[in-house]
Amino acid sequence: MRVGQGRLVYTVAMKGRHVLLAALALALWTAFLGFMYQRETALEEERLSDIALSQARALYNQVVDVRDWNASHGGVYVPVTAATPPTPGSMSRSATWSPPTDVGSR
Repeated sequence: MRVGQGRLVYTVAMKGRHVLLAALALALWTAFLGFMYQRETALEEERLSDIALSQARALYNQVVDVRDWNASHGGVYVPVTAATPPTPGSMSRSATWSPPTDVGSR
């Protein structure tokens, strides 16, 4: 580096070094940001998969619980009407079963 009239004067070789160092720093920074983006994207996909699996398990457990509750309370009674005719395969059961008479007395 040469000094001329109170200010710094850079030679062509020194200017080239600074440009090279700046380009190298920019390349390293870009690579670091790319790595961090890829890592965070992978972690986010894993978190989303975990949340989706957790929600699916919760829904499945809810369905199992509702089915268990229905089974322990004698099933679901639907009165036979024109809009809800009996299922052909269950004619024998629907013809003999009647709802409990004390349902509303509790």
